[in-house]
Amino acid sequence: MDDGAEARGNLAPSMAPVPPQSPVPHTSNKTITRSEGGTLSYNNKAVLERPFGALPLSSNSLPNLFDLSSLVSRSPSLDCFVQNCTRDEIDQPPTTTWTKQQRRAYHRILSGLRVHKSELLRFLTLTTAENMQRDLRTSWRVLKERIRRLTPLRLIKMGYVKPNDVRKYYPNKPLNQPLKFEYIKVETDEGVEGVLHVLYFGDYIPQKWLSDAWKEITGSAYIVDIRACKDPVKSPKRLARYCVAQYVSGQSAFIRYSWSWGWVGKGFVKVWKTLLKELNYDIKKAIALWEKLLSGESLILGSKLFKPPPEIEVVELKQGDLNVGG
Repeated sequence: MDDGAEARGNLAPSMAPVPPQSPVPHTSNKTITRSEGGTLSYNNKAVLERPFGALPLSSNSLPNLFDLSSLVSRSPSLDCFVQNCTRDEIDQPPTTTWTKQQRRAYHRILSGLRVHKSELLRFLTLTTAENMQRDLRTSWRVLKERIRRLTPLRLIKMGYVKPNDVRKYYPNKPLNQPLKFEYIKVETDEGVEGVLHVLYFGDYIPQKWLSDAWKEITGSAYIVDIRACKDPVKSPKRLARYCVAQYVSGQSAFIRYSWSWGWVGKGFVKVWKTLLKELNYDIKKAIALWEKLLSGESLILGSKLFKPPPEIEVVELKQGDLNVGG
C-alpha cells in the first residue's frame, strides 16, 4: 500500500511517548510537560515504566528524557513509556495564530485519530547517518514494505519475540497474519540527511528488529526510537493538538508529510473538500458532519452520498435510488 498523499509545511522535533518489551515499573512523582521555552517541568501524576537494563532515572536526567541524542548517549535501548499521552498535562489549546499548514496538519492527524479511536497510538523516529547506501525516502519505502510482510511467526523464528510472549504482544492475532501498520509521517531536515517522525496505529514492532532492519537498509543508520501511549486514544482532539504543537511550528525543519491509505481511507482529503463545497464552505457544519462520517455514518447531501471509512468516497446518486443510507 503506497502513501496516500504528501504535503509541505514547517515542523519542529517531537516529544512523544512506547512500549518496552520487558517493562520494569518505575514509579516517579514527576509528570513531564514542555514549556514554551522548550524545557521540561514536572508534577505529581506520572508513572514511568522502563525496560530491563535501562539506567535509573534521576531529576537531572529527566529533562533529557525525550532528547534523542541524549538517549542514544546514555542507553542502547530507546524504548520508553509514559502512562497516558492524552492527559491534561500535555494538552495544547488551539490557537488563532495557526498557519494554513498547521490547520491542515491538525485536520489530517485528527481525522486518523478519530477513525482509530480506542486503538493504541505509537510514535516512531528514524534517524540518518553518513554514507547511507540509500537515501531517506527510499529507505523508508523499503522499511515500510518489510514491516507489512512481518508476521508474529517470523518474529519468533528470527528471535525478536519469545514464544511465551507472543500472546502478550499479539493477542488474538493469527501467527501468519501480517502486522497492521497505518501511519502518518513527517520528514524533517534534522540530523545528517533528515529524520522521519511517524505516528502509527497497528501491531507491536520490536525495537531491536527496527534498529537491525534500519541499519541493514541504510548501511549505516541504526538509531530508532519507538514509543507508545499506554492507553488507547481517548481524546482525539487533545492528542491532535498535542501532535501539531510538537511537530508543526514556524521553524524550517519540516519538508513534507504523507500517510498510508489506511490512516483514514484512500482519497479522504478529496472527500473532505467535496463536503466543504457542498456546504458552501460552512466550516462549523462541515466539521460536525465530517465527525459523523468518520464515526461510521453515511451522509446524503443533495445528490451525493458520502460513504464512511474504510471505503470513504463520494457517490453521485441517480434519480430513483433507494436504500442509500447505512
